[in-house]
Amino acid sequence: MIAGLAEVDALLGPSALGGLTNDEIAALSVEALDDLLYPRQPFNEQAKQLLGELQQDEVELALTVFDCGGWESAKEELYNELVAEYEKLFLERNAGLLDEFNEGG
Repeated sequence: MIAGLAEVDALLGPSALGGLTNDEIAALSVEALDDLLYPRQPFNEQAKQLLGELQQDEVELALTVFDCGGWESAKEELYNELVAEYEKLFLERNAGLLDEFNEGG
């Protein structure tokens, strides 16, 4: 459901949608709405250079973590977190059935 114009203005400021009505907003495609809310601006050369340096640092960090075996421990930690989350969700969703089962029903 599309939020009302007042809610959008409160979150993003009054100029984010250029004074469009709720009907006009509702008629926009997701892509068009995204373009209005998050306009893409081309990077200048300095920004491209900084982005390239940041990306290179990120690649070097990832390779270092991988080479040190950090990926395996991170993967195991994530797996354990997900298992615990899914077990909790299962118990919450099936509490009634589990109670019945435990009571011999």
